[in-house]
Amino acid sequence: MRVNINVSVELEDVPLKVSAMLAENYDKVKDTAQFLAEASNNLIIEDNVRASLDDIRQAQKTIYDVFNNLNDLNQILVGYEKILIDMNHGQETQLSLPLDTNGGENV
Repeated sequence: MRVNINVSVELEDVPLKVSAMLAENYDKVKDTAQFLAEASNNLIIEDNVRASLDDIRQAQKTIYDVFNNLNDLNQILVGYEKILIDMNHGQETQLSLPLDTNGGENV
């Protein structure tokens, strides 16, 4: 089950926080590549279909997690951009961006 965890950060810290979260997703993508390499190795070299299926499932789960995290980061950056645009046009904007660090249902 996915849950939303909202964290407050200073407006100027949003790019750094999002960048760190992007780096975490980059690491997950690298893990996915490793799962796929192991799935291939298990099929061709080890002749182990069960292990290959397990690696594929693990890769799918990781890809799903990254997909959801990127959607969350997209929403954060859209809101951040809107605040910046509003500030440049002199409009008052509520400076509240939900910084979702876990994704999913609101808690």
